[in-house]
Amino acid sequence: MPLNGVVIRALWLSLCVMLVGVPTAIADKPEDVYVREFLRLTPSSVWNDAHFMRQLDDQYQQLLYDGLNPDSYRVALLASLETGVNAGWELTEEQRYEIAVSYLLALTDLHYGLTRQADIESYLTYPEGKESVIVDQNRILNMALSGVDDPAEAFELARPQYLPYQQIRAAYQFSLKPPLLMIALDKISAENTFLETDQLLMSCPVSPVKSVSPETLSGDQQLKIQINLERFRRMSHRVTDQLLLVDIAGAELALYDGGSQPVVQQSSQIGRTDRQTPLMWSEITHITVNPSWTVPPTVYREDMLPQIRQSLSFLEDNQIQVLDFDGRPLNPASINWRNPGSILLRQAPGTQNELGRIVVRFPNNEAIFLHDTPSQGYFSQNMRALSSGCIRLQEAPALAHQLLTVSRTDAADILEALLNSGTTQELFLDQPVPVLLAYWTVEADAEMGLHFRPDIYGLDAPMQNFFKDQAGLADR
Repeated sequence: MPLNGVVIRALWLSLCVMLVGVPTAIADKPEDVYVREFLRLTPSSVWNDAHFMRQLDDQYQQLLYDGLNPDSYRVALLASLETGVNAGWELTEEQRYEIAVSYLLALTDLHYGLTRQADIESYLTYPEGKESVIVDQNRILNMALSGVDDPAEAFELARPQYLPYQQIRAAYQFSLKPPLLMIALDKISAENTFLETDQLLMSCPVSPVKSVSPETLSGDQQLKIQINLERFRRMSHRVTDQLLLVDIAGAELALYDGGSQPVVQQSSQIGRTDRQTPLMWSEITHITVNPSWTVPPTVYREDMLPQIRQSLSFLEDNQIQVLDFDGRPLNPASINWRNPGSILLRQAPGTQNELGRIVVRFPNNEAIFLHDTPSQGYFSQNMRALSSGCIRLQEAPALAHQLLTVSRTDAADILEALLNSGTTQELFLDQPVPVLLAYWTVEADAEMGLHFRPDIYGLDAPMQNFFKDQAGLADR
């Protein structure tokens, strides 16, 4: 069958888009049943409406400020505009289907993250059996249907409302498209939704007090912003009103209890580069007061054993007892420390204990927890990747008291007395408190300033490679 000029032009457009390296397909497409349900519930007039198609295309282009590649979703739409709407023709069933797939996929990527199925920065999830974040395709379908009259509504519903995401996106938008208008930055607060913030940005009549110009950001910095927007997209589904959020790269933590401002915020010490603190999602179940410390095998083998071999006084000086695997005490002098066999080292509660006076515990298989530390002097350092994987607390009693308070646990009122008793006790929270150990290397301040952090664990590289591959830029 002969092809007319408009169809040939559309085919050429699709070919050109593919040749420049823009991906025309992304893994984890919407299931066919949801695509067909969207098509069934969508009025036929939508598919002959050039205004709707252009609105949809405008929303795709806005995805640039979310760190997504708009052209990943525009191919079917652009080809259809060429062949159908502009010529006054009705779109074919195949064209409608492809546009619907791209629409649902764009909403899914914006809401859940592009790397959700890529095995990149996966979170360990506990307690075991606790449901991980999964794509709710019914939710995406309802978002898509809400945007039939105005696609902007659907994209606003899909876009994360998490404040750090909103702040980075707004700052990134300024950096890519320097505004001609000035905004009253003090109006953008934790109480604003993104829609309110965006309206402020677009409606105020003068240039921002502080913005990042395109000349300021390097290509690598733009890529860092892109991957951190992706991190916050994926994090946003794990953020609850009540949450202890551990910022691994920033070596800080904050406890939230329903408000936008934390009830506790303090510095921490996190795992060394060779003993990294893992990304994790769990629930705090109990607090140990005046704990003993059973030395982990890695710390015993790599840190303590060399010192014990130099002098057995190391054990006594640090109040460390030697035990067999049944918990029976052993005489250190009777052990061949060149080949000590199956033994345990346990440090008694007290001022020298490496766990300090408090341990905050949550289920996991990696023996990770938060704890007090006698090494308080290290909190004055900017780089605090110093532990063997656990999170050391700057003000452990303050955090423990607030955890007991927000979980409505009676022991909050007697915590100080329990600490002073010197006795080891377990305090179980009446209500578990969610805890999220997360990692990000870019954040924005209230004045739209972008701050880049050292990638201490080298986690940026896999994300960067993924996004370069998606843009067709890998190895160029």
